[in-house]
Amino acid sequence: MLCLLYDITSSSSFENLCIQFLPLLGAMINFEDLQLIFIGTKIDHSDKREVSVEEVESFISKNYSGALHFEISNKNGEGIEKLKEKIEYIAREKYEALYKEIDIKRAERFLTKGISH
Repeated sequence: MLCLLYDITSSSSFENLCIQFLPLLGAMINFEDLQLIFIGTKIDHSDKREVSVEEVESFISKNYSGALHFEISNKNGEGIEKLKEKIEYIAREKYEALYKEIDIKRAERFLTKGISH
């Protein structure tokens, strides 16, 4: 999971994320292996909004299919509970999938040792 934050009151923060940071990071890691979560901050300052929800979601759908988008306010807590619940759900899913994979590998090793002896 990778959380990518930008300030909704600063178009340059979103542009820097999209034009500079993501391509640089993409050269080092495979985004297909991660759940990307775009998080717009400062929604308590929506009267100063420079980055629209539509702009972000259009960018995500064109470039990072499957990525999620949330908007939050650190100041008044708006949107944080919903984001927290989604992060917990994703983490739980990943943990359970990993745990199942480990159990399968243990069972395979056990069966292989049992058959060869």
